[in-house]
Amino acid sequence: MLTAAHCVHSYPADVWTVAIGDQNSHDHEDHEREIGVTRILKHPKYRFPKYVYDLALMRLAEPVRWSQYAQPVCLPDPSQRTSRGLGYLAGWGFDGELNKGGMPTKDLHLAKLPIMDNEQCQEWFHSQGKDFTLRPEHLCAGFEWGKVDGCQVGKPKKKKKTRLNVQDALQTLLSTDNRVTQEADSSL
Repeated sequence: MLTAAHCVHSYPADVWTVAIGDQNSHDHEDHEREIGVTRILKHPKYRFPKYVYDLALMRLAEPVRWSQYAQPVCLPDPSQRTSRGLGYLAGWGFDGELNKGGMPTKDLHLAKLPIMDNEQCQEWFHSQGKDFTLRPEHLCAGFEWGKVDGCQVGKPKKKKKTRLNVQDALQTLLSTDNRVTQEADSSL
């Protein structure tokens, strides 16, 4: 299971459970399966609270049984360096900014985000007074004035087929995430 290191840095593996095929975070569905976590491997270059190398792998206590409700995510070829197109983000997140009264969502959401080059993204951060420096390891996706990010994930996903939830919550202004494929073959 791939997740963001900042989401799991404070707790040991044995407190985590991964809900495979979960569509509704408040109800247990017949097709949902919970699997314990036996080990968490954070990227060796990750340093909390920074969002650089913000990757962690969770070793599950048993193999995932793929079904119509749970499918693996597809990663691009590591040689591909994407700076255009659309990216997809799935998760529960909040229905608004947490510091403005946003509440956790009940249903799994899916958001389509435009992927942009890091230079444009960095300009947006600076123009809004955000003290955040993008590095080549970051992938930037989102909108200049926010709208959707890893903490405030889009609209409810209506389809019954779902992916494993990859939580990559970063900035509330824009969504930035490590270039997973660049790191997949390295030290993790």
